[in-house]
Order: sequence, then structure tokens, then C-alpha cells
Amino acid sequence: MIINSGNSLIAPSGTTNTTLVVTVESLPSMMVDFSSVGSVEVGQSLTITCTITTVERLVVIPMITFFKMNDTDMEMLSNLNRPYTITTDDTGSVTNYTLILDPVRFEDAGMYTCMAEFNVTGFNNTNDPSTATYDSQEASDVFTLIVDCKL
Repeated sequence: MIINSGNSLIAPSGTTNTTLVVTVESLPSMMVDFSSVGSVEVGQSLTITCTITTVERLVVIPMITFFKMNDTDMEMLSNLNRPYTITTDDTGSVTNYTLILDPVRFEDAGMYTCMAEFNVTGFNNTNDPSTATYDSQEASDVFTLIVDCKL
């Protein structure tokens, strides 16, 4: 039996029995941490950061989503929603996603959290083109924003 450069098995003419050992390893864990700050007043600026730490040997494309929850519903936040601005800072295996509320409005009060979905597109220092997808991971904490209104 011959394995060519495309990892295809080519059997010579005739009957051949071959056993191949395949090792399946689980992907290393990734972390989603959520910073909490405190309460702010209407008109102030608030920055909430969700930090994703990945494994350096993996080529990972994280997708982050911030959520705002209140008594009645849950809102997915994106750059399309005013007054939310989401920025990224990617430094190797750490990616910071920052949600900025500027200025904070009274209706911004609620609980905030982030969720990350990881798409592993390859491995560093190898030619392995395989792709795997991590399950979604929610931040280990939630941030409750209390907006104070001074009259």
C-alpha cells in the first residue's frame, strides 16, 4: 500500500489487508473572560472587555457576540446598534473585544455578557488543512450595569 502526497491510499493490484491507527485528540480548551467595572452615570462612557485566550499552535477565528439582558428580553449587540461600538485588539493568542457605550443612556441599564464561537482553521507550523469548530463558550461572568440618573 502506498500513501501519496494527498494522503490517499493506493492499493497495489491484488488483495491487501492493512490496519491503520488513527488517533483522535480533543482540541485544547479556550477561555472567555469578561471584565466587570461598576456603575456609571448617564452621559458617562463605559467600556466592557471580553478577552478570548486561544492556543498559540492553532489558527483560530473567534466570533464574539455581546448580549444585553433585562427583565423582559435579551438583545444581541453589534456595530449596527447605536450606542454600541465593538472593537478588537488581536495580539497573538489573546483577542480583546471591547464594547463601548458612549454616552451611557438610561436605557442601557441591564446585565451584559459575551459569547464566543471558535472556528479552528488549521495548525501553526504544520500543513494540516483540517478544520474543526469549537462549541460556543459563554463568558464565565456577567456584568450588571446600573445607570444612575442624578436630577
